[in-house]
Amino acid sequence: NTAVEMGRPVLYVGPIRSLIYQLHSKFTERYCSTVTLPPDSVLKSTGEYTADDRRLTRGDFNIAFVVNEKANLLLNPDGRLLRRLGLVVIDELHMMAHAERGGVLDVMVAKLLEQNKRRAGSVVTPEDPDPTRLVLITTEQMTTDDRVRQMFTCAPECDPVAVVTDRRIVPVRHEMFASSKNELFEVVTFARDKDRRKTSEEVDALVRAHAITGWCEPQRPSDRQASLVALLDNLARDYRRILVVCNSIRWAEALASEIVNRRVRARKLVADEVTAGFGEIVGAGILSSDVANRLAKFAKAGIFLHNADIHPELREW
Repeated sequence: NTAVEMGRPVLYVGPIRSLIYQLHSKFTERYCSTVTLPPDSVLKSTGEYTADDRRLTRGDFNIAFVVNEKANLLLNPDGRLLRRLGLVVIDELHMMAHAERGGVLDVMVAKLLEQNKRRAGSVVTPEDPDPTRLVLITTEQMTTDDRVRQMFTCAPECDPVAVVTDRRIVPVRHEMFASSKNELFEVVTFARDKDRRKTSEEVDALVRAHAITGWCEPQRPSDRQASLVALLDNLARDYRRILVVCNSIRWAEALASEIVNRRVRARKLVADEVTAGFGEIVGAGILSSDVANRLAKFAKAGIFLHNADIHPELREW
């Protein structure tokens, strides 16, 4: 709020475009209005979405959501945006240690710190009288590393302030499905660091509560698949997205086919726009029509496959 009220842009930098789209959508829906914060003053930019890039370069916005690589390109040392920024929020800071993508984030952070050091040395203009504030978010224990603190210290009186919490903003619920009993039960809700491990007493209590034993009568593969399909279809009522990880491509496709058939029978289909891109991919010769038709049928039921055999352009789509 302070940066926006001062007329200085705010930049949120995240690692993946799906996160950028999600946060931009949620933010504009929750906070934007024609009176307080006009929706057209909140921008986004990724490798595939570039409509707002000119305004971003000029600093003609209030708040923008941008992926790491695009932020590094936009923050030109000689450009206006770098000089005007009031606040930069960098999410997943530990990505700096990533072998392939860390370098880009490292360079972007170096530009921001160098600009602040220039301000601290009284090399300022009317556009940038105050330093750019940095908010760095990470789930790793980087705040205790003296090298990290030194990196983000622009002047002796400007030490970074670390705010550490052992709580997750969004708790993650872990559940287990026992196919032999056709039962889904909670193992742990990961809300604090202490939830990462269970004590032997907690494990014993879980075993007693659900009558889990070391041996149970194995199900036939067809019965196990039917139980899992029914479970996933029921869970889809409560969750917007479900990620299913299988140990083979054949098992994944068999499971997807069964769910699709179940949804087709129940007329649980999605809009035609979901499969519109398959025609272009087939026309470009990327996929055979048979494969495309099968995947389009899956997508029509809201089921998407992702494996090494699927063409990269289709996985990206």
